[in-house]
Amino acid sequence: MDWKPHCYRAGSHLEAVDDLPAGEDLEKFIERSRRYIEPWLSAVFQAEHLNLVLGSGFTSAVAFAAGGRAADMGQIAFGSAYDASINRHAETTAQSMGRGAANIEDQFRSALAVLEGLTVTDAAAAAAFKRQIDAKMLEFLRSILATERAISGANEDGRLKAESLLQSFLLSFASRSASRERLHVFTTNYERLIEHGCDLAGLRIVDRFVGALNPLFRSSRVELDMHYNPPGIRGEPRFMEGVVRVSKLHGSIDWQFDKASKVIRRVGIPFGAAWSAPMG
Repeated sequence: MDWKPHCYRAGSHLEAVDDLPAGEDLEKFIERSRRYIEPWLSAVFQAEHLNLVLGSGFTSAVAFAAGGRAADMGQIAFGSAYDASINRHAETTAQSMGRGAANIEDQFRSALAVLEGLTVTDAAAAAAFKRQIDAKMLEFLRSILATERAISGANEDGRLKAESLLQSFLLSFASRSASRERLHVFTTNYERLIEHGCDLAGLRIVDRFVGALNPLFRSSRVELDMHYNPPGIRGEPRFMEGVVRVSKLHGSIDWQFDKASKVIRRVGIPFGAAWSAPMG
């Protein structure tokens, strides 16, 4: 597929353009594209198994609708003597995965590899470099929270527009027959926009965290779900509607690793909170 700035593929049909038309031409473009996209999506939504992968474009779209902007995933500078080597390694690994230019995640991954080597060869240099990594990591976490605040704290028109877009998008995929496999949402994003949208839409999230006061991550693949008995009917449990599974592949800003007990815990940070803490 020729990946241009604006493109879509629905079944065997694909279209890619450098620039979107304006005015009446844009409306015609949307109407023409809808004839291909909607029937294909309708068929996909009713498949026995349905997975949805969401990346940074999902967050950028909702933030833009609210009048804000998403966290910048562009490259950064650690201010260390190893920056050139880190950038070269990040570019190489990004290209080997077919993703083009490296971003901040590639740089962090390369920086952490350098840190591991320094802990073996030079403990003092490793401690100094870790402080530089932690400082940039904290900046990145704050930018993610700033994105959440831009959405939740937008003016009423922007907030309602963003929330409506978020809810309609998630409900379109999650509105499946309860007898079919649950929608499974996979995301590489760190913010809680999906969780926020599910709360607004009344969708129940099933993830691997178990517990109410101090939720812990369950590493086993034990299935968790909800069902109910309709009034007047006994012995016929039915699956609850509006349940989705969510897996955050790169982690989340409300997860923390407890080094003492070697477990992952969920931290109760409200959506859009002005939270900051030193990295451990």
